[in-house]
Amino acid sequence: SYPDVVIHAYSTNDMHVLSENEAKARGVSLHDMIMNVNQEFIRKVLKPDDENDCSDTHRPTPLLLYYDDYIGNEQQDIIKTRAFSEAISSLSSYYGFGMMSYADAVRHLVYGDTDENWFSPNNWPERQVHPHMGMHISSVWVVAFNMLNMASSYCSGLFLDDTEEDSSIIGEQQPYLYIAEKNGLPPLRDSQQLAGEPQLFPQGLPPELNTNTSLLTISSIWNNTTDSSSSSKCNKDIGNHDNHHDSSSTIRKKPCVYSWVSGLERFMDQPNKLQERINTAIVSNDGWEVLADNEKLGYVATNANAFFEMKLSLDDTTMDVVQTVNFMVMRSYGDKWEGSKVRVDAYIYKSGTEGKEEDEMTRAPTKSMEIVGYHEKETSETYNYKIDFGEEGKAVGGDTLRVRVELVGGSTFKFMGMAICDH
Repeated sequence: SYPDVVIHAYSTNDMHVLSENEAKARGVSLHDMIMNVNQEFIRKVLKPDDENDCSDTHRPTPLLLYYDDYIGNEQQDIIKTRAFSEAISSLSSYYGFGMMSYADAVRHLVYGDTDENWFSPNNWPERQVHPHMGMHISSVWVVAFNMLNMASSYCSGLFLDDTEEDSSIIGEQQPYLYIAEKNGLPPLRDSQQLAGEPQLFPQGLPPELNTNTSLLTISSIWNNTTDSSSSSKCNKDIGNHDNHHDSSSTIRKKPCVYSWVSGLERFMDQPNKLQERINTAIVSNDGWEVLADNEKLGYVATNANAFFEMKLSLDDTTMDVVQTVNFMVMRSYGDKWEGSKVRVDAYIYKSGTEGKEEDEMTRAPTKSMEIVGYHEKETSETYNYKIDFGEEGKAVGGDTLRVRVELVGGSTFKFMGMAICDH
């Protein structure tokens, strides 16, 4: 489903020697590559899905938080180890998202004794980027502190006691968060008009931050860019205090008619619960099992040519929509994963066009793709892949979606999650 909160915790991999090699191949510094790659991700997360959609199904921008846990020692020069931290700090202040840093919390302990291995990778001075249990325990506290601090800071500003004697009654407390006027600021207490007041800033994302972003042009670009939603029909109520508390705005249709992510959702760390969720869409299966090999639970191909099929009939009474089929895939290394590849065929049968099963099997797929499950990195990572039917080709209520997945290379493959969604 569409997220309310997105936490990016990929700093160690962004600082990996393979990322450094890729930066060299592109002819840029590691810092610049981190800026470019992460800015693309940030803009994708923070850009509203449809700025002119004022319906109850409109999804608000999620809360984006970055987590920096890289302390070394992929690089040994201190300045080089801070490439990720400096790049994300610049992007954070520019786009206005949150940044949490385990590295900053323990940096003085590590620099004071680089032989310690409670908080930093062991085997110093050999190459090693992944710290041990001390880092993971500390990370829980760093994230918990930042979440609690954010919530308490926000909630403590919601109400300000009235001057009346009976203002202790919560119902008679007054909202403390100000109601913005035309320029996005609270009203001046003096009636005197001051020259040079700022205008309401555009509601869309600012221009992309790069070497060409200039004070001379940023205002005009931001106001004229297609990212700007200042002309959006939905923004006519910006600053309307009552509008923020309209309960109807919180009622949204589920964006995904089917989804699961291993270890992320409640109970999805339990094989039997994951199997139950998968079974709600599976209509045939040969050689795929829910397995937790190496403590990573997923849907795994256990033999060559393994296949499974999923089928979903969209409810025309709830206005179900499917535009994308998304896969979270674990890519790994070694002999076991050599040549690992699946082919995905997706079919949309428009309402009233479903034929006999044998006829359906001979139809050409609406969309197809192949996904590789092997890479050269000596680590296992999860990648996202998407089949997008487009606005014109999407399935709607009354239609039927069928997805066939077959192992066409290697002897195994692993899905870490799937989502069939309207976006």
